[in-house]
Amino acid sequence: TDNAGHGVSNEKAVIRKLWDADAVVAGLILPGEDQLIHVMGPHLSSSDSVIEPAAQTGGDVVDASPPGPAFYEAIDRLRRRYSMFYQAPPGKVGELHKVTVELTPSAKKRNPGAKVLARKGYILEKQPQ
Repeated sequence: TDNAGHGVSNEKAVIRKLWDADAVVAGLILPGEDQLIHVMGPHLSSSDSVIEPAAQTGGDVVDASPPGPAFYEAIDRLRRRYSMFYQAPPGKVGELHKVTVELTPSAKKRNPGAKVLARKGYILEKQPQ
């Protein structure tokens, strides 16, 4: 993408749809509008960018300048990801739940350059059992 939206939905609506779909956005921003890549799914309005939806879904965005090495960096970041699961708290179906994931103080000290990429919320699909 050129990091400029070309659709009709605002950022908040797109993020909610992405949470509802349990999707993670991984972006590769290409330089120049002539190299725009169109994707399927909810589209951002022209005033929004891919950066916040990526952050809210636990994804990552790489500035592809130059594109070749940046593509390999994006793939490397995807390969180093892992998943963490937990029991969802009770709530109403369709309800939005906010999530915060952080390193412990000792882990931050051991890994000063570490960056936690985690989704910021989710939509409760069914009642937890």
